[in-house]
Amino acid sequence: MSNKFCAVSISDILTVVDQVNFDIYIKLGEKTIKLEHQDNDAKDRLTAYKEKGLKTVFVNKEQYTAFLKAHSKNLKDKFFSPEKKVPPEDMVQALDRSYDLTKKAFQNLGINETTVEMAQEIHKESLRVMQATPNVFKFFTRFKKNAGPEFLKSMLTSYTFTSIVDTFDWSSDVLKEKTALATMLCDVLLEGDEIEAAKNRAGIPKESLPEKILNHPKDTVKLINKASNQNLVSRETVLIIEQHHEKPDGSGYPVGIRGPAINILSACYIIADHFIELCYEHKFREEDIDDILDRLVSLYGSGNFKKALKALHSLID
Repeated sequence: MSNKFCAVSISDILTVVDQVNFDIYIKLGEKTIKLEHQDNDAKDRLTAYKEKGLKTVFVNKEQYTAFLKAHSKNLKDKFFSPEKKVPPEDMVQALDRSYDLTKKAFQNLGINETTVEMAQEIHKESLRVMQATPNVFKFFTRFKKNAGPEFLKSMLTSYTFTSIVDTFDWSSDVLKEKTALATMLCDVLLEGDEIEAAKNRAGIPKESLPEKILNHPKDTVKLINKASNQNLVSRETVLIIEQHHEKPDGSGYPVGIRGPAINILSACYIIADHFIELCYEHKFREEDIDDILDRLVSLYGSGNFKKALKALHSLID
C-alpha cells in the first residue's frame, strides 16, 4: 500500500468498526479489497478474514486519527475510567495494546495533539497501576505474563525515571509528564531487536553502529521539529531524547559528550534505563540489588550521574 494508508491491526479495527465512518482496505497478494463503511456485513467479513489468519488491514491516512480516537475512547471507557473496577492484570494488557497503538501513531502521524494525548494517557494509567505495587521487582513478577517485553520495559523504566526525578526538590508533576513523554519517544523509531542493539552495552565504536541506530536520537528530534504545534514537546523532553545514549566517558552517541555536559534529566533517564536492564539480567531477584547498584556505581561515577545514582539509592534504601 502507498504512504497514503496506515496499517492497523485487524483486532483493533474490529473493536471500532461499528463506530467509525470510513472505508477499510484489505490487501490480499496483488489484490486490494475495499470495505465501505456503510456495508452492513463489514464486521462479519473482517471477522472471517481474521479467522483465516489476516492480521493487518489499512485505513486512509486522513481517517487514521478518527480510528485512533475511537480506539482510545473504547479503552478509556472500558479500562481507564476511575469508576471501573478493572483487575490490574487486565489494565496492564490494555495499556500494552495502547502503547503499541500509540507508538505506531507517532510513526505514522508524527507529533500532534492526538498522539501526545495518547502517550500522556498511558503514563497516567501506568502510574496508577505501578503505585499500587510495592516495587519494580514485585511488579515484574506479577505482570510479566500480561504485557509484551517492549512495553513492560518501557513502563518499568518510565516509573523508575519519574521516581528518581521526584526525589529532587525541583521536581513537579508537569516535569514528570515531560520525562514520561521522553521515555515514550526515545526509541520510537526503532523496533524489536533494534532497541536492544541501540543500548550498545558491548561498547561498539559509534562509527560501526548501523546508521538507523546511530541517527535515531537526531531523527526523533527532526520528527518533533516537524510538528505544527512546537509547544507539544518541551525542551526538557527533547534534551533527554538527544542525550539518552550518551555515556559519562564520552563513548556514547550520537555526539559523544562527556559526563559533566550530560543534563541531569538525561542522566536520570540513563540510570533508570540501565537499572531496569540489569534487573532483567538478574531476573528481578531482589537479593541481587546490591550487585546491581554496585555495577551502576562502577559505570556512572561522574557528573550528574552521581546525583541520579544517589536518588536511586534513596528509593531503594
